[in-house]
Amino acid sequence: MNSTLDRPDTHPELLEFDARGGDLPRHEERRRTPRGAWAGLVAAVAMIAGGAVAMDRLDDGPATPSVAADSPGSLSALAAQLDVPAAWGNGFTGAGVNIAMVDTGVAPVDALADKVVVAVDFTDEAADATTAGIDTYGHGTHLAGIVAADDPTNGISGLAPEAGIVSVKVAGRDGSVMPLDLINGIDWVVANADRYDISVLSLAFNAPTTDPATEQMLLDAVERAWDAGIVVITAAGNDGGVGLTAPASSRSSIAVASVEATEYGFEITDFSSMGDGLRNPDVAVPGKSIQSLRVPGSYADTEHPEGYVDEVRFKGTGTSQSAAAVAALSALMLEANPDLTNDQVRDALVSASTRVGTPEQTGAGVPSALVAIDLVSDGVSWTGQAWSGQAWSGQAWSGQAWSGQAWSGQAWSGQAWSGQAWSGQAWSGQAWS
Repeated sequence: MNSTLDRPDTHPELLEFDARGGDLPRHEERRRTPRGAWAGLVAAVAMIAGGAVAMDRLDDGPATPSVAADSPGSLSALAAQLDVPAAWGNGFTGAGVNIAMVDTGVAPVDALADKVVVAVDFTDEAADATTAGIDTYGHGTHLAGIVAADDPTNGISGLAPEAGIVSVKVAGRDGSVMPLDLINGIDWVVANADRYDISVLSLAFNAPTTDPATEQMLLDAVERAWDAGIVVITAAGNDGGVGLTAPASSRSSIAVASVEATEYGFEITDFSSMGDGLRNPDVAVPGKSIQSLRVPGSYADTEHPEGYVDEVRFKGTGTSQSAAAVAALSALMLEANPDLTNDQVRDALVSASTRVGTPEQTGAGVPSALVAIDLVSDGVSWTGQAWSGQAWSGQAWSGQAWSGQAWSGQAWSGQAWSGQAWSGQAWSGQAWS
């Protein structure tokens, strides 16, 4: 594929949600390009993003990792905590599975150079060829690295290193986004799922709102994605309070909380939002100080130097990071059994989890990729309905799917990424440190 920007086919269902009016949804599409074409944009993006510290780092020469690849918080450590290397050993790396990330875009860093299937931009940055589809904030690239980074030179591997990324950019350098752009992004994924073989959708943001109409529109969009058969992954939120914020409050999603991996085992974090006993997180994954990909010159890079690890790595904390990991686990499972429904993916993750804390804190607990893959690839007949529980014995499961949604909670604050609200919404990243 070439490096030109194309306008994809328009879809009428997107137009009614365009907050700015006009004839077309505002977005540009960038298809997968050769490694050189992506890498050639790095300097231009850094110059536009600005920041003296980041520009100095760009002149430092080849990246030299300053930390061991398996140090606490590294992607290899995260993979080990979720039994991912055992899944790799059985040949499952996410190959053939594409994950849509409605986020801040993906930067042309080497570890993701061949991973982006297509990039769509709903922001004002779409008008500039040097920023269209590209992450100038830092969040989307960090999460995409957790999913699919592949950089053997620097010892970096995402949990599903052969999965593809479909980048749907809904926020620019300041991290702000209009709620209707989010809905447009989700609906674009649904409309283009067949075209780009999208099986998984990552929604790592919190969107509490006082506007019931906007709330219902977003919840409806999430439900449309689930009803279309897409595995929808949501971040539980980072306010540490009781009550999941949207879109994790939707039962048409797999809501992911965070735990912290310590030398004594998994521990409950103080920032991960809790359920209320009616809608709890489904599972939990380590999300504290995760070392994923750095975007030189991005907002996070210039404004949060505390997150800097080395030339290619950056630390991020939050349920966003946890949600990205579960998106990757879903890709491994779908490679093992492409016929899985989204209900079956969720229920296998639940059944493959080990309890940590209470269901309100972590849902079923921390999942094992190896156990989840064993559950979905051993040939046992499933009914197609949702099932639950911590383990199953090989019998057919049955039951009814969940329905109904509710929103609650507040937007996060504190050492948050930038404190930028998105017209009442906020990214599910707790801190850059």
